[in-house]
Amino acid sequence: MLAIGLCAFIGLTGAYSIASEPIAYVASMNFGIYFLFLLIPAVLVLFVASIVAASLRKSNYATALLVSCILLPVFFIGGLQAMRVAGWARYETPGMNDMRPIDEETNGSVIVVYTKESTFEEQQDLSNKVIHPWKEGPGFTGETGVRSSIGLGEFDGRTAQKIVFRESATEVEKEKLRRGLQASPIIYKFFENLTEGEVRERLEKKSGEKKI
Repeated sequence: MLAIGLCAFIGLTGAYSIASEPIAYVASMNFGIYFLFLLIPAVLVLFVASIVAASLRKSNYATALLVSCILLPVFFIGGLQAMRVAGWARYETPGMNDMRPIDEETNGSVIVVYTKESTFEEQQDLSNKVIHPWKEGPGFTGETGVRSSIGLGEFDGRTAQKIVFRESATEVEKEKLRRGLQASPIIYKFFENLTEGEVRERLEKKSGEKKI
């Protein structure tokens, strides 16, 4: 019973860690790592140990070890399949891993348009302090909930950048970013939940109205 319990705990814990990953390619990579570097070596060790126990005429230990090397992959692979059927696999959530052109990705994003006078160095400084604020030591603070930022070229002669929030970003984190952008003198305008095409259209329309 102890062997079955340990196999169930190890196998189902590994299955849950993969099922709870929201990004499909990361879940696939984690599955490969777990299967090749943890599951297979563990099964081989248990199988060899069962042979050794059998050769020493320790039938109880040999049986438990042999059953364990069978049950471990059963609990892992079977548990993962059961979680998929039950709808617990986050990486299979509709829309979460859809591949779309960058200008069609709207929800959870901000398009920032810099002033024409702003320099590259000023934009980099804003990125480090407001968009991706650093903490003491390596890594990002995560204070603004930003997952990534991508350059979009020029919008009506102005440099533009797309900022994408993490799925787990809170409203408090988003508001911190909004305040930072609003307070910056090098930000011409920023837009939330609009496509690149919609932002270009708005800026071109505004530019045309000024000319009239």
